[in-house]
Amino acid sequence: MRCKDVRNKLTEHQLGLLSDRQRKAIEAHLQHCPRCREELAALERISELLAPAPQVTPARDLWPEIEARLRHKRSALSRLPWRWRIATAAASAAAVVALLLALWAPTPTPIVVANSDEDTMLASAEIVAQWGQPMADEAALGLWLLMEEGEVAATGNQGDVEP
Repeated sequence: MRCKDVRNKLTEHQLGLLSDRQRKAIEAHLQHCPRCREELAALERISELLAPAPQVTPARDLWPEIEARLRHKRSALSRLPWRWRIATAAASAAAVVALLLALWAPTPTPIVVANSDEDTMLASAEIVAQWGQPMADEAALGLWLLMEEGEVAATGNQGDVEP
């Protein structure tokens, strides 16, 4: 047996409440384990100290008085106004919902910012290509060429360029 199992059964062993098989297993363990023997010795010492103490029986049945006190404590909780109970339940539910939303909320997608002039020019060309005008593709190509030559600022301001 393990020490933990033996220590859990020492009181029953001391009182003689164990089966023969359990008693023999504990006694075999006690022969080899000084810590469990010390624990049993401490229990025996406590029994010796408590033996001379007289056992007192109560003069009357105490349960009705104990039960009345317990009922009084339970009723103190139930005396809260029903509005407070509903408010507490609603606040608890709101806290749970907020926690769940915080845990399962999708993370925002990062906004990619153009980090070079070439990316800015490409973005401008794509915007121009989406105009939906008959000559949009050619206009985008022309804008691209002008941007390559540096005649159009990267901000998309066409300045003096004629349409």
